[in-house]
Amino acid sequence: MYRRPEKTNLNTLPLWHALLRPILMIPALMITLALPGAVKAENALEKIEQTLIADHDIQQISNRVVLDDLTAGSSTLVLFDTRGAEEFAVSHLTGAIRLDPETTAEAFFAAYAPLLKTKQAVFYCSVGRRSTALALAIARQIRPPNPIKPPANMIGGIFRWHNESKPLVNANGTTDKVHPYNWYWKRLLKYPDKAANKP
Repeated sequence: MYRRPEKTNLNTLPLWHALLRPILMIPALMITLALPGAVKAENALEKIEQTLIADHDIQQISNRVVLDDLTAGSSTLVLFDTRGAEEFAVSHLTGAIRLDPETTAEAFFAAYAPLLKTKQAVFYCSVGRRSTALALAIARQIRPPNPIKPPANMIGGIFRWHNESKPLVNANGTTDKVHPYNWYWKRLLKYPDKAANKP
């Protein structure tokens, strides 16, 4: 027959147990406090990604595809970082070319069309807004004599890449830092303590 366990009388516990119990609860409390922020960041970033996919007719590729391409023997993608120079200096994806978000389609074709005859351009920024806008502007201007593949956007941008602890570099080598863009967008970072405005 089932017997309900008796409640523990905290007044009868030894003194050492009463003193040690709050200390033992600290790690669990820290995890509990940290979790909501990480969950909120993930949910907010997912909403931005879903909106970009729904509202813009541009190919969106996952960072898994990009990482696989970076680690393959021969790359089929050319990565373009469409953030500002300060953001790029803090960290970027290996081999990425910084491209000013104000770059015109004509200037892009003049500089990179030969490179893209056999490879596809993939754009990224912090979360995907700037890169999607530029990829769209360039895709609309693709016509002979520029027979290149339509560009794609890396969904989630460098924020998702960083949130998933994928490798980043800067002029000094590998880094775990990422530029937060500003205080508002920093909330989308899973590891806000790794945000930095300088390398």
